Amino acid sequence: PLGGLNALHFLRLAKLTAGEQILIIGAGGSIGLFAVMMAKALGARVTVVDKGEKQELLLAHGADETLDFTREDYFSRAERYDVVFSTVARTPCARALALLKPGGRYVAANPTFFDLLRSPFTSLTTGKRLIVALALEKHEELETLSALLESRTIRPIVGHRFAMEQ
Repeated sequence: PLGGLNALHFLRLAKLTAGEQILIIGAGGSIGLFAVMMAKALGARVTVVDKGEKQELLLAHGADETLDFTREDYFSRAERYDVVFSTVARTPCARALALLKPGGRYVAANPTFFDLLRSPFTSLTTGKRLIVALALEKHEELETLSALLESRTIRPIVGHRFAMEQ
């Protein structure tokens, strides 16, 4: 459940709402894949970044558009987003902020030390928010995650099944 708890925590910090556009960098990992499903359930338009080999999986779980970082520089796109959510360590902060619409929010799930230092000043200099925080895995969030799973709003991904002997 850790990926789901982290995705829930960071999307709540982003205050993502229906109709907004979100870019999820590192969408094919544990946190990212849950974030895709949750963002879609909230009514957002979801664009994702990961390897091309994960495209089918990401589309099947709610992504509206996939970008293959091995084939294109997604930072050079003209599209702008309300929220950029990166699960990838060392995502260039300035480039991520440049992908935001005015007043947009950049959520760095794996921030650098420099990101931590610049976070309080970003909104003053750019009009955009840089959100960095630790996911605390609260009991209430676990209950919310459980309810999302029970309602089939989101679903766990089973990569492999093994016999008990294995």
